[in-house]
Amino acid sequence: MDAVDEGLRLALHWSNLPLTMEIDCAKLLQLIPSRDVGRSRYAYQVSEIRMILVQERNISLAKISRHTNAASHTLTCMGWVQQQTACWLRNFPNEIASIVKSECKHLSCLMKVPSPAKK
Repeated sequence: MDAVDEGLRLALHWSNLPLTMEIDCAKLLQLIPSRDVGRSRYAYQVSEIRMILVQERNISLAKISRHTNAASHTLTCMGWVQQQTACWLRNFPNEIASIVKSECKHLSCLMKVPSPAKK
């Protein structure tokens, strides 16, 4: 949930374009529109995400399979190994360049994804 909250905030800060956030957590996608969160330990975070989503921007959430979310998985593994959290706004690590390029073919007209640098 932290990643969704932070990702939405960053995307809204850096772009005025419509936004679709792909999420591989079905439970989170059920909690966001639900009014039954109540006193769940996630209630505060879910309410924060809801507040972001009701802005006047065109924001949608889409469920994707964990098996097809290789970029997110790779970044998570990098975070565990390097024991750090980082944000790359325009210059992302070469380790994920080819993954992003293959996963985001439908966005190729919107952004240029560099090929990974040869070592």
